[in-house]
Amino acid sequence: MLHRWFNTLFKDELRVFIYPQRILLLHLKRTFKNGFKQALVHQQFVDLPQKTETNGNETAQWDGLVSTLQQVLQAPHWQALAKSGAYTRVIISSHLIKYTVIPWSIALAIESERQAYMQHRFKIAYGEPSKAWDLCMSEPDFGQASIASGVCAVLLKELHQVFEQQGIDVYAIHPHLMLASNQMLKYIKKKKNQKHFWFVVTESGRACVSLIENGEWRFVRSIATGEDVAKQVDDLIQREAVISNANTQLPIFWYGKTPGSSTALKADSRHIKINFHHFELLNQQLEKRFKNWVAA
Repeated sequence: MLHRWFNTLFKDELRVFIYPQRILLLHLKRTFKNGFKQALVHQQFVDLPQKTETNGNETAQWDGLVSTLQQVLQAPHWQALAKSGAYTRVIISSHLIKYTVIPWSIALAIESERQAYMQHRFKIAYGEPSKAWDLCMSEPDFGQASIASGVCAVLLKELHQVFEQQGIDVYAIHPHLMLASNQMLKYIKKKKNQKHFWFVVTESGRACVSLIENGEWRFVRSIATGEDVAKQVDDLIQREAVISNANTQLPIFWYGKTPGSSTALKADSRHIKINFHHFELLNQQLEKRFKNWVAA
């Protein structure tokens, strides 16, 4: 694993963000000039056709996404990047991902037992549809629960096929919550003894609300959101407090667009905004540009 990571250190990267509204492709490069930090070389975004009705059909959520990505990757710049030996990292929106918390068990050290237990937990949380998902969980610390994600196995297979057809090496495919969590951990490390808090990750039309207690995942829920995101999040926290006796007065860390229009939220010192991952800021700028264009 270390060897593989080292090999990617000096290679260019194609980073692909998959959102419900668009695909964002970034060409990143490390140079001596910027101290081997990744810098943006080239970017492209492609808006996806929006469907007003999916009728609960999973495939309808990403219909057209794969074919659009295939066309985009045929552009000269991305073809040249593929031939250069660049590796690819894909970030998938929480609109297309489901999450659940997996309690600690010594049996989870065995991969077959881990998969069986994840399938059991996802079936409890989401029912029969979870049988068609590809499941993956974070590596837990000893004695602690971890978080797991599920994505439609057909979508995942088709994404791999698209990149393979273009000769592009896929290093990893991550859920959006993982990228947000890494940003949260960077912030938490600066705040000593901050081990109990709520964590809210917002995207356009969706929020993932998690509870962290003693540095351990205790609860995660992804919900569709409307205009008053702050109220929806607060309602969810209040319900969870009743169900599991969670502390509603813990700090609430926000990653994503903070609902700053809420007067109550501004006045509440519990709410703390975490800075965006610098490359994801590009998508937020696109969101703002689109809304300004519509308003005009």
